[in-house]
Formats: sequence, structure tokens, C-alpha cells
Amino acid sequence: MIEFHAAVFADTERLADWVEVQTLTQPPCELAVADVVDAMRNSGAMTDEDVEEGEDEDDAIEVAVADAWSELTDRARNLGDAYPFSVEKDIIRLSGMSWRDVPAFTLLAICDVGGFYQSVDVSFAPGADLPDLFEYVVEAAQAGIFNGASVCFPASGGDGWSKKVAERVEMLADRFDREVGALDDLTDDDSDGGLDVASRLKILDELPGTLIVLTQCASGANWKKKTGEPAPDLWAELIRWKAPLVKALAVPWRLAPGCPGLPRGVRSRRAALSRYSKTHNGAIVLDRPRLISGRPDRALVGGRRTQVTDWCDERVAQFPTF
Repeated sequence: MIEFHAAVFADTERLADWVEVQTLTQPPCELAVADVVDAMRNSGAMTDEDVEEGEDEDDAIEVAVADAWSELTDRARNLGDAYPFSVEKDIIRLSGMSWRDVPAFTLLAICDVGGFYQSVDVSFAPGADLPDLFEYVVEAAQAGIFNGASVCFPASGGDGWSKKVAERVEMLADRFDREVGALDDLTDDDSDGGLDVASRLKILDELPGTLIVLTQCASGANWKKKTGEPAPDLWAELIRWKAPLVKALAVPWRLAPGCPGLPRGVRSRRAALSRYSKTHNGAIVLDRPRLISGRPDRALVGGRRTQVTDWCDERVAQFPTF
């Protein structure tokens, strides 16, 4: 079983996240309420601060696990077949054979929980694999959320894309069956223009008059500061979209207390979603639960799926167990 971390007790949702990762990654891919209660008792991870006045430790553990199970039940109901678990009164089971059936879901879960363990490498540093892999997952998730074309826009080419920014813009326009606009002012310093994934909202069809969603995958240490990216005014000039442009911010975590980069004063997911939509100029905020709702594992295929699976395989082995 994966070791407990003090952050597991931060809130009910964080404990539910831990249960998901444990069930995903540790055979036999099922977990009973009683097993979680016993493991928490034996871990000694609960402190006096986690126990309310007049309550003993055993009662506090049972209440915490019961609350987490209610949260898991809500997730199963709200996400439907986007949720890879079946949740019963006293047990949770992975619906498929293993986490390899849902590598995109697993990557997001590891990003969210793995950051609390020093042994689990979830670095988004430049040159790491994770930034590109997260963009692939966001592309796949937005294909499901918006039901239309969804395309990664790489900053430096590769994967069939030109290294020249003007040519990449032309390739992006072609992917959406649109014409380019004014490209004369583009220079190589413009890189990706703050754009990581572009998606189109499909309403019966993808003809003009729908919405284009321009997404910044904000996963690095400075993600909070990327308030102006991507700039709709710039992209309205580069491509003749024939549709309104909407900004979006995608993060691999559930925006809640304990999330990387969140100030201590942010005490709930609701508050975090509101805060970062405002600071990022009215952007649609796509955190882990919302990305999951797009069923990214349906659209993640081929070499990209293999890359995500390989990354997860290495991280699953890095979790400390007892």
C-alpha cells in the first residue's frame, strides 16, 4: 500500500485522491473502507491537529474515511463513464484490468498526488518529458469536452511541425480549415504565442459561428504569472477563425488547498477556480476534474499514448509503499 502523507489529511478530497491512486496503481486494484481505516491507524500519520476536540483518533479516522467515500461516490455519479472506478458502500474497484487502460487519467492523478512524495518525479521543468505529455492529455481531453477539433501547438516544432513559427501558424490554420491572416510581424521570438492547445466547440458541425478555445497549459513553477497568454487579439490577427476566441487555462491538479502555487489563503476549489479565472482575464479554467470529464483516454492514441504510458510506468514504481 502507498505510504500516507500528512497532506492526505488536508481535506476530504485529498484523501479521496490518495484512494484513487492507491486503487489505480497497486494490485489487486481494489480497496475496502476497512483497509483504509486500518492502514491509517497503523501509519501513525494522524496528528493531534487532525483530531477535533472531544473526538478520539479512531473516531477521527473513521469519519475521515467515510467522508472520502462520500466524495468518491459523488465523483462516480458526476463523471459517469469518464470515471474508471466503481464505488460501492464499502469498496472501490478499478473498472478495467489496470491503470494502463487509462494512462491519461493516471498521469493526471500522479501529477496531483505524486507531488507530495519526494521519490516521485513530477517535474515540469524545461526539458522534462511531462510538459509535452500534459499538452497531449489536454488536447485529448478538450476533444471530448468541446466535441470538435483539438490540436497541440508546439513551441519549437517537432512531431511533424515546422521549427519556424510562421509556418507552424499556417499548419495550425490548415488543421482547422481556415486561412492565415497577418503573419508579417511574427518573429522566432514569438515561439508559440502563449498557445499550447487550440480547440473548437462543435455544435452539430464545425462551420463558422461557433467558438475557438485557446489554451495555455500552465504547469511550470510560474504558471500563476501567465495571465495574458494566449492573447486572443494576437491570434485573431494570425488566423481568420470566423468565430469568437475564448481563453482557457489548463492545470494538471485539482485546484484546491495543497495545489502547487496556490496561496495559503485559498481554502476551497470553488475559490481557486474563481480566483484564477479572474486573474487570467476571464479564462475557462480546466483543472484535473474538468479535464477528466473530457475522457482523454478515448482520444489519446498511437505514439502519444505509448509515451504517456511509459512515463506513468516509471512513476508508479517511485511511490513509497509499506
